[in-house]
Amino acid sequence: MQIIPAIDILEGKVVRLRQGNFSQRRIYSDDPLSYAKYWQKEGAKMLHLVDLDGAKTGNMKNLSIIKKILNEITIPIQVGGGVNDESTIIKLLNLNVARIILGTVAMTNEVMLKNLLAKFKSKIIIGFDVRKEKIAVRGWQENIKDDVLSRAKSLERLGVGRLIYTDITKDGTLSTPNFKSIKKLVMAIKIPVIVSGGISTVMDVKKIKKIGAEGVIIGKALYEGKINLKEAINAG
Repeated sequence: MQIIPAIDILEGKVVRLRQGNFSQRRIYSDDPLSYAKYWQKEGAKMLHLVDLDGAKTGNMKNLSIIKKILNEITIPIQVGGGVNDESTIIKLLNLNVARIILGTVAMTNEVMLKNLLAKFKSKIIIGFDVRKEKIAVRGWQENIKDDVLSRAKSLERLGVGRLIYTDITKDGTLSTPNFKSIKKLVMAIKIPVIVSGGISTVMDVKKIKKIGAEGVIIGKALYEGKINLKEAINAG
């Protein structure tokens, strides 16, 4: 199972938000590249980069920092946050981004999603962000009312090849993941699911592996020293 460290960038700094709340942030570094190098050195096989300013505004704001990381890191990197059009996807692919994470546009514009999948399917991964059984968009600031499992199945039928499932109520809380909801989603669809939100122990990693997820994204637990990356990789 993939163990993917998260680097969330807000105003040029590495931060973690609590439950997606921009007013509840903790800053860990003003140098995202140093953390990218560190996680690679510790054995990460992929990194998860999110432009939080982009997620909030709809347009990427930290592209220069992401570009710098891509120039100096050799492991694959998946990038999201403010990716809402074809030109941004092409720009990121030209920088050798391994996977492009689509969130709001995937949930609000089916026509565009179909077009993007037709052109970039192998590079597209969908950010499937859920708060209390409602799907969240626009930097987790708004909800749409679609049934979670029905929307997941719909995305699969459209040709989406992979989901990142984030339980927003757990994200940045260092609390136990919602294993029941994770299992429901994994069992409902055939495409791979990567899990994020609330993963705070190596035991959590083992449980999610047993459920059948393809991978986990770990953020705050790594930055707070609750999980050792090498131990998590061994558990996966």
